[in-house]
Amino acid sequence: MSAVYNTDWDGLIDIIAYGLGQVGKRFIRLFDKRFNVRWIVDNGERCSEEYCGIPVISLEQMMLKRKEEKIIVFASRSAFFSIRNDLIEKGLKENKDFCKLDDFIRDWYWQFEEKNCLREVHMAVNTNCTFQCKYCNMFMPYYKQPICYNAQDVAKDLSLFFERIDYVFSFAFLGGEPFLNQELEIMIEILFENYREKVGQIEIITNGSLIPEKRVLETLKKCKVMIRISDYTKRIPYIDRMNELCSILDSYGICYSVEESLQWTDFCFPECTDKIEISNVRSHMLSCAPEFHGLNDGKFYYCHVSWSAEKAGIFKLKGSDFIRLEDIDNNKKACRKIVEYADGNMECGYVSLCEKCMGCGMDNNKFVLAGEQISR
Repeated sequence: MSAVYNTDWDGLIDIIAYGLGQVGKRFIRLFDKRFNVRWIVDNGERCSEEYCGIPVISLEQMMLKRKEEKIIVFASRSAFFSIRNDLIEKGLKENKDFCKLDDFIRDWYWQFEEKNCLREVHMAVNTNCTFQCKYCNMFMPYYKQPICYNAQDVAKDLSLFFERIDYVFSFAFLGGEPFLNQELEIMIEILFENYREKVGQIEIITNGSLIPEKRVLETLKKCKVMIRISDYTKRIPYIDRMNELCSILDSYGICYSVEESLQWTDFCFPECTDKIEISNVRSHMLSCAPEFHGLNDGKFYYCHVSWSAEKAGIFKLKGSDFIRLEDIDNNKKACRKIVEYADGNMECGYVSLCEKCMGCGMDNNKFVLAGEQISR
């Protein structure tokens, strides 16, 4: 359900960012270009420090310093509820004094600027990979024939999408392993040259096992691409190669982050040893609530995993499981449907794959080792 903000949120300039975890580190600096972030609230060891030149303070310090600034919570869905309770205990009210990042992106921009904005969108450029992860959340080992998109395919999808969406804070290319795609730098340039005013950050999600060619590195630098490295070195022996990649990125001045992956949730799909029982599929889907959505083949997906399940030939989607972008008139109100869809408001009430997939929400307590390889 869309949030409605008090009129004093109109003309917003000064904000307080709450949270300096993974979400905060990725998105606060993007907001600092548009708003004046007075403080970052974090109750960890980072207090009394600075991040991107912004003072980091505790919740108690914020309560003493705050005047009328609005608070935006930069946190994962699981962390948000704890923070929300802390703020309410301090006498603050949701959507009056504070709000969640995703709600702000979806609703504030629409209410006060009539812009259709999304937090994060992913586009797969290929489905072949350097690893064969047993529990890959994009089902790469199940592809009998890998898919590799070309720059023309990507250009068409980007055009359809950005004709209908005003701004995306993070747009990521991924695979498989995206550095296997020989036209990746052309795709990055198309996005950067044509839509840089509509994208906060271009990202590449990689496992860090490949060293890009010089031409690709030069494009990454020119287009200010952020490289997000998923670190599986606790399970796969490639630490030297990943360190070499980081060293080369440093030499080019390319920003990157290393995100250690030790544990994944087990989707229990398409293979499962236990019987899956999902009593309320919509609640299950909203518990999973992917923080990123998918763009491929002229379609916008609430769940990018569902796109890959169909492409891998292990599931058949229904028409309500995606939005065909050509079917949406490119006027503001019609395109609002895309943003609402990204919030889980869809004709069927849920994505059909959710009937079979346990997802990665708080209702799934089955965990597996990240990066475990299929025995050959």
